[in-house]
Amino acid sequence: AFKTFYGFYRFHLPDPLYFHKDIRVVTQVLGGASTKDLLQDIQSNPGQKYMKTGKVGEFFEEKEVEDLGDGFVLIEREDDYCATAYWYMDCPTNSLPPLAPPAERMEDLPKE
Repeated sequence: AFKTFYGFYRFHLPDPLYFHKDIRVVTQVLGGASTKDLLQDIQSNPGQKYMKTGKVGEFFEEKEVEDLGDGFVLIEREDDYCATAYWYMDCPTNSLPPLAPPAERMEDLPKE
């Protein structure tokens, strides 16, 4: 395992995702390390595979990482778990601030 590891997440607070009925969201979990650390890990764990980001089924080979020189590599990760909860309120009265009208909440969305 990497001694120096980085993880990346992007939350959509500035650009929320609106939906009217239901939504399916897939989370891409990225990790990264220096090419030196990745090469060392490949050599220490020959059975371990490191998938290239955005390239499903394509994995880094030792020679390829050697040829990259000093740098930083992003890797798809499969060992992270995330959960999101949505709830539906049972009555319209509560202590939450009122929602802006739909037209206002959707004004910056791309037009079809």
